[in-house]
Amino acid sequence: MILVIDHASGFGGGQTVLMQIVESLRNTNMSYVILIPKGGHRYDQLKEENPGKVQALPQNHKNRIVDIIRLNIGLCLTKYIWQSDAILYVNGSRLLPFVVFRAIFAPFKSVAVHMHLEPSKFVLGMIKLLCRIQPLTSIICCSEYIYTITSKKIQKCNVLLLENALSTRYVDYAGNCILNKFSNSRLEVAIVGGVHPNKGQDIILNLPKDLEEKVRFHIIGPIIFDKKWADNLKNCAPKHTIFPGPKYDLIKYFQENNIEISVVPSRWSEPFGLVAIESMALNTVTLARAVGNFPFIASKTGMLLFKTDDDLFSLLRKLIDDGFESRSQLKHTQRTMTLYYYGQYRINAVLEKIYIQANSSKVF
Repeated sequence: MILVIDHASGFGGGQTVLMQIVESLRNTNMSYVILIPKGGHRYDQLKEENPGKVQALPQNHKNRIVDIIRLNIGLCLTKYIWQSDAILYVNGSRLLPFVVFRAIFAPFKSVAVHMHLEPSKFVLGMIKLLCRIQPLTSIICCSEYIYTITSKKIQKCNVLLLENALSTRYVDYAGNCILNKFSNSRLEVAIVGGVHPNKGQDIILNLPKDLEEKVRFHIIGPIIFDKKWADNLKNCAPKHTIFPGPKYDLIKYFQENNIEISVVPSRWSEPFGLVAIESMALNTVTLARAVGNFPFIASKTGMLLFKTDDDLFSLLRKLIDDGFESRSQLKHTQRTMTLYYYGQYRINAVLEKIYIQANSSKVF
């Protein structure tokens, strides 16, 4: 039996990968169990789609030490933990103490730790210890950016690249958000992600006067931690800006609001940048700040990159001046290449090999 374990049950990038892996597992004949904290949209969705295969863990509210201890104790008390042969997916550094504990007393056939962030000193220490006591350990990186960093820091483990992929909903999407190519109305521009200083939504505060009537921003996402900063963003935003909050059905929102351009202005070095490939899959011209994994994505898909606010505004002016037909060609190119490199079938093909190897006790 294979375990799939996550430390959270919300809408993060790690949980998106969890959903993709489980979707792939459902297409195999292998036995699996999902361990995830109770509560949250992902928990409910997983229970509905995988009846009898979801086991609740204690909730991890604020990443406090006491919550991490409760989570690991909850894992140790779960019967499936001691019945399993392999762990295919471990997401979250706070789960590593348990994995090390179990490996000491009852080694797995194989363990796969998924890296969705640049590894901290704690994570590096736990993984190096795990590799000593659990030889069949693989570190699976979510992006070329994380793989480049991790492979340099972890020498004695099997470090693999398994890039995040689009869910089937995005792969199957065939709509076109812009229905009226002769419309003279302003361009609808989405910025999707948690509203936080590191995510760069305040780039709209520097919007030049000549663009205020030509573009309208949709700031889509929940407020993360800094409500005062978010309130100031709303109060000072250009007059046409819309703040719809989190939208769990992004496809529907993009269609209903004719979103034609998506901007990812994150100042944080995004480990992967799932929103970028999702945006391109939805037929939107996508632009991202040249940080983290975005240059790797751009090299494959033709996504546009910018370094400064002024660079972004220059790109927006060019997209407006080039007209609808030019933007349509760019949308088509970005979407076609995104589906080729990040379609679900690619992750399925790699995971199928991993399942076979895990079942036969070989190194991933």
